[in-house]
Amino acid sequence: MSKVRSRTVGRFVGLGRLSCHRTRVPRPEGDLDPGSSPAPFSEGGEKVTLVREDSALFEQPAVRTLLNNSHAVFSILQSYDLHENHTADTTFDHGYQIFDVDPSELSLVHASRAYRLFLRDCTLELQESQGADREHTQNLSALFYSVELIFHLAEILNIDKGQDSNLLPKLQEWMRYHFPESIELAEKVLRGRDEKTPIECHPDFWSAVTGLVVLGQVREARQLLGQHSKKETPAVRALRTLLHSKPDLKSSSGTSAVINFTVQWEAWRKEVLEQITSGVFGSNVQCLQLAELLAGDNKAFKLVYEQSETWYKFLVCYLTYWQPSVLPYQLGDHARMCMNMFEAHESRALDKILLSLCDCDLYQVIENLQEFAESGWAALHLTDLLFHAGRLSNLVSQDYKVAENLRQDLILQFGCLLASNDSLWRTGLSYLDLAGPQGVGQAELILLSRKPDSEANAEILLQESRKRNFASAEQVICTVVSRQHVGQRRLGSALMWAIRAENHGLSSSVAELILRQMAKDDQFSVADILTDLGTSIISSGYLVFLVKYNEYLSKYQQGSRKEAVAILIDLLTSGFAPPYFVPVLLKKAGQAAKDSVSEFSSADLCNILGVLEEFVVTAQINPSKEAKSALDSLESCEKEIREVLAQSICLAEVSELSFV
Repeated sequence: MSKVRSRTVGRFVGLGRLSCHRTRVPRPEGDLDPGSSPAPFSEGGEKVTLVREDSALFEQPAVRTLLNNSHAVFSILQSYDLHENHTADTTFDHGYQIFDVDPSELSLVHASRAYRLFLRDCTLELQESQGADREHTQNLSALFYSVELIFHLAEILNIDKGQDSNLLPKLQEWMRYHFPESIELAEKVLRGRDEKTPIECHPDFWSAVTGLVVLGQVREARQLLGQHSKKETPAVRALRTLLHSKPDLKSSSGTSAVINFTVQWEAWRKEVLEQITSGVFGSNVQCLQLAELLAGDNKAFKLVYEQSETWYKFLVCYLTYWQPSVLPYQLGDHARMCMNMFEAHESRALDKILLSLCDCDLYQVIENLQEFAESGWAALHLTDLLFHAGRLSNLVSQDYKVAENLRQDLILQFGCLLASNDSLWRTGLSYLDLAGPQGVGQAELILLSRKPDSEANAEILLQESRKRNFASAEQVICTVVSRQHVGQRRLGSALMWAIRAENHGLSSSVAELILRQMAKDDQFSVADILTDLGTSIISSGYLVFLVKYNEYLSKYQQGSRKEAVAILIDLLTSGFAPPYFVPVLLKKAGQAAKDSVSEFSSADLCNILGVLEEFVVTAQINPSKEAKSALDSLESCEKEIREVLAQSICLAEVSELSFV
């Protein structure tokens, strides 16, 4: 039996990336399954699979816009105390001002509404998308619609919650905003009426009236009933009168106003029951059903159920006519009762989240939201809103650290997710900056893990590193770019980036490569790189020599022959020149002596001739490959150099004697 078996091995090869490949491992002693003998690996048949974390945030342009705009709001939340007056930049993508108030009056409610507006825009854009994967796009649209629904309810119950705030009007607004079908149906009925046919004959007339009444839109329902051709009949007139006199609970009112409303509500409800008992609605079944609903009669339960697509719509309808003075702590019990009537949907994640919101179990909301919306966007931004509103600390006996740690953990996860994407990594870094010490460390690792594919990209990485004072990351980035240029034989750029990296070893190596290239190609130049290097040249002997040689070339080309000759003699006689570069200097010296012997003294020329003799003898005694190559490069012109130097020495001595 084989003593090895095949296994798939995975290794992390970067942020959010996993490499998987097949390998062989020893078979454990206890593994005696005779049928598990592995098939031999076929040549070329094994593959390495690179697995990358994916998200809906990486796919659609509409979602990218949501991400960019929400990041702007998120940054404002961290930078400004929205309970005090501050000036904030409120300009977002598309150039619109999302906040309809002066920046000094910004509040958490405005931030929450901004998130909801971004979600709504994203949902609509996804619905209108005509991409190839239509089903996937529509699923995304439904997901963001659900997230908006959750954010809106969380805003009502936890953020837009003043001392004298009443719950029902805001819940009714929540339903009307997300279920506008009734008002749209009423508009359709009004547009489609015919002068020859009574409006109540329209097939959707009573459906529209019922839908409006169910959601508490009594003013609109009364106006639509006012178009009834028999509006003066007892049943229609009585219903319109009751709708007109229905007490209205304001969203913001004190305790005394709520008490007054309760008294008025009971009196009005009693009046509705009296009208039903009197039989005034007996001639009109639709009016009777609506009157029973207004009275909070249990007979109307079926009507409300039929008008409600979901349990949470049923909840708001139920509260409107059965429990209009509901208090926040009572909402969970009412929600559970309504949810039980829609048993088929009990297991849906959205239902669980909404029920947890009604129960004020915010940590459960966050946990379920992480599973419901995989990218972490919704969980993070809702948690951040609740954190700034102080709602999370209140749930754990004022333990600020628990809430803060939860928030930072979500920021860290979301920031890492964005940072794993080549287009969103800078946004990811911005989130990680707010994730405490772990976020700072992760941001540095991300900058170190990204490989710049161009100098422009490298400059962006350096900018992000400098912004965070990541000196080590700056050095690594510059080193990587320098090595990339070395591989591309762009030695001048490689030297520049090595110097920026303050990598002395790399600078020295690149300088040596440049000298070797210059020894082969007399036209090769890096003069533009070597200007204004300052004290950085001290770190490398090769770099010092390269700078001095470049100075010689510059002086010679500018016509400063005397200064150039002095530098050349210094380079030759100092013994500092690399062996492979000595032939270059000797050729330059021979040419300079031939062109202008007056710039040399006889002693200088003798020293140069001595360098030539020493170089030849050393190469012959120690015939290394490099020495032999250097000697070969000098062989073709050695005789000429000797003759020029000999003649120049004679001329220099004659010239010196003539001045004695």
